[in-house]
Amino acid sequence: MSRPIQWTMKAALVSHGQPLWGHAKIVRMLLDRVDLEINFKDKDGYTPMALAARRGHSAVFRALVERKDLDRNSRDDYGWTPLMLASVESEVEEELESSGWMD
Repeated sequence: MSRPIQWTMKAALVSHGQPLWGHAKIVRMLLDRVDLEINFKDKDGYTPMALAARRGHSAVFRALVERKDLDRNSRDDYGWTPLMLASVESEVEEELESSGWMD
């Protein structure tokens, strides 16, 4: 029954309503699922990591960056990576630096 958890994660992190963006604990619980596809993209090519960076949700970003299967170099349809998006949002950029993504 992985489809409902997939739908929940997509609805939570990609939908325009963003019902879980402010709830990092719930996002962490969803991320504990090993069968969860963490690198899915929305209609604009944004991954959950890119959306967290773009929207400045550092707690959700921190939860996502802990996943080992995360594609760190994924580009959206506009050619932006999560690092590029985070560089615009200072709090998320600090998370990138502390996680070892930036040298």
